[in-house]
Amino acid sequence: MIVSLDFLTSGEYADAPPTLTLGKGAPATRLLAGRLKVRWPGGQRLRSIPSVLTVRAKDIINFRWLLDRASGSGAMAILTRAATLLFVSAFREHPQSRAAFLEFDHHDPVLLARQCMEIHPFARWTVEILARKVGMGRSSFATRFARKVGRTPMEFLTQERMKHAALFLEKTNMKVMEIAARVGYRSQAAFIRRFVARFEMTPGELRRRSRRTVNKSIEQYRISFDRPCV
Repeated sequence: MIVSLDFLTSGEYADAPPTLTLGKGAPATRLLAGRLKVRWPGGQRLRSIPSVLTVRAKDIINFRWLLDRASGSGAMAILTRAATLLFVSAFREHPQSRAAFLEFDHHDPVLLARQCMEIHPFARWTVEILARKVGMGRSSFATRFARKVGRTPMEFLTQERMKHAALFLEKTNMKVMEIAARVGYRSQAAFIRRFVARFEMTPGELRRRSRRTVNKSIEQYRISFDRPCV
């Protein structure tokens, strides 16, 4: 029987460490499954990253000891940090991964501006501040950014803030007014108009849809893990 961990492809977050038990009786193998999201410099994506990275976990962290204690509140945070450590270690040791960073152009002012807005989306950015940050004149920077990205700097910033607003709605109980203020809107009405233009639904509709999806996924996991593996 095949047990599917849908969150690996859907991008859903898990509250408990998802595992698979292989075999009958005493498990011969316990597979800890997880998903890491990596933000590459300037929003670029590596083309030459290897498809498989291997690491000798026991040389870095005692995973058996960690799994025995990673239960209850904070378990996922502990395991996520451990997985990040393993990924970074394996990535650094792989010669192809080291060479992959030569693909990045760290001197591209547009990529640098994008990275600034992606890492600090709630800062009080203006076109003038961004242009000064990357060492360009205001009008030259705005023209170059729009030509390369297809959006103005402020349109790009709004898009990044809307992404975070959606995450706040999905993952927290913050009120819409609080989220609006958090992402830089003094007017809740203005925030809702911008949100609807971006997602074609109101903040309340997105929150309800997200929670229905989470509840359905939890029920599917419960059914899947209640069934014996073969």
